Amino acid sequence: MTHNLVCWKCGAPLAALSLPLLRLDECPACRAQLHVCRLCVEYDTRVAKHCREPTAEEVRDKEHANFCDHFRPREGAFVPRARDLIAMAWIATRRTNPAGVMEARLALEPELARLAAVHATPADLDELALCVRESRGSPDWRSYEYWDNRLHRVVAQATANVVLLALFDGLNTVRRTVTWGRLRRFSARPDAGHHSFAEHDRLVAAIAERDAAAAAEAMRGHLRSVRDHLLTVDGPEQRRA
Repeated sequence: MTHNLVCWKCGAPLAALSLPLLRLDECPACRAQLHVCRLCVEYDTRVAKHCREPTAEEVRDKEHANFCDHFRPREGAFVPRARDLIAMAWIATRRTNPAGVMEARLALEPELARLAAVHATPADLDELALCVRESRGSPDWRSYEYWDNRLHRVVAQATANVVLLALFDGLNTVRRTVTWGRLRRFSARPDAGHHSFAEHDRLVAAIAERDAAAAAEAMRGHLRSVRDHLLTVDGPEQRRA
C-alpha cells in the first residue's frame, strides 16, 4: 500500500515501510520509533492525555513505541523544532512588517492550495470541512483565529510535501510573531458576513473537487482580501486569514 508518511522526528519519507506499521518499526534515517503517539492521527496536545480517542489507555511517553490498539499513522506529523522556528522568526520579524508577510503568503500559499487539490486525502478534506464549520461558529476572535490558522496549515499538510510544510510553518511563525498591535479590532467576534467565510468555502470546495487551478485562484483571492482588510487602517481589523 502506497502512502506519504514521514518520520515525526526528522521528516524523512517512510515510503519504504509497508502498512500497517509494526510496533518496532523505526525511521530509516534517524532510527526514531514509529508506533508512537506523535505519529498517530489521534495525537492532539489540546485534549486530555494528548489523545482524541476517549477509550484509549494513557501512554505517558509519546515518543516511544507502545501497544495501543487505536494507533493509526498520520501524514504531516513532522513539525520543525520550535527553537529553530523561533530563531528564524526573531530575525525575520525585525526586518519585515504585515505588508511583507502578506507578500510572502501570496507567493507561497496559492501553490500550496494547488498541490493540496492534487494530493489531499479524505482525512485532509474532512479536517478542512471541520475547520470551516468551527470557524463560522467561533464565539470570539481567539477561537476564530485558531480554526483559521488550522485550516491554512491543513492546506499545507495536504500537499504531502514535507519541505513545503516546513516553509509554511516558518512563514506562519513569522506571521504570528509580527507585532499587529497598531491594527484595530472593533468587534468581539467575526460577524456573519466576515469576508473569510465565503472565501474559505470556495477554497475548500475547489480542493475537494480536485480543481487545482481554482484552488490556487481561491487562495490568491482570499489572501488579497485579507491583505486589503489587514492594511486598511480606517476599517475594522480582520486580523487573521
